Amino acid sequence: MYKRWLNFVNSKKVILASGSIHRRNILEELGFKFEVMTSNFPETLEKTNSKDYVEKTCKGKFDVFLKDNSKLDCDILITADSIIDFKGTIREKPADDFEVTKWFKEYSNNGVKVLTSVIIGIIKKDKDGNNYVKAMLQSTPETIIWFQELTDDIISDYIKSGEPYNKAGGIGIQGIAKTLITKIDGCFYNVIGLPVQIFSENLIKLLVDEYGKDAWDC
Repeated sequence: MYKRWLNFVNSKKVILASGSIHRRNILEELGFKFEVMTSNFPETLEKTNSKDYVEKTCKGKFDVFLKDNSKLDCDILITADSIIDFKGTIREKPADDFEVTKWFKEYSNNGVKVLTSVIIGIIKKDKDGNNYVKAMLQSTPETIIWFQELTDDIISDYIKSGEPYNKAGGIGIQGIAKTLITKIDGCFYNVIGLPVQIFSENLIKLLVDEYGKDAWDC
């Protein structure tokens, strides 16, 4: 259904406030026209509850971007944040070979949770020309990646590939790591960084509420 809204959305100023190349690629594949900028939110929140952390970080990126760009032309603002959670612990990028080895021994025959929180906001201007949020939706779907049995040789080869580094949880799902995964419960694109189905659903809901259900026919 998003296809009928595509021309309407592309007539608006859409900003993706994220430096993720994967999120940019997904939106481009869907046919969206948008500008890429980044938020100055420091991402220093306490890492306690995974869902709470990722949602607050995503909202922080959204709020800080609007504050820093109060006069910027923007009709639709998108921010997102993704995390890896293993049994309630947030996994950042691994520090060294030892940490990769430890983590992947734990992943063996086990599931790893990926959470991506996405905010879409309809932005308007007040009488002074400052941006404000007319409407906003946030969603945080979860996806579980299931790994095969990971032997010492498999883990060693994966480390030698160099892939685990600069990847949250050491998992590069678009690279060699995909050969280690037996199944995925949930949205694959959620793992990459932008859950396409719920994103499209929320975007259309906002557009219908703001502009009317037939606004796409322009």
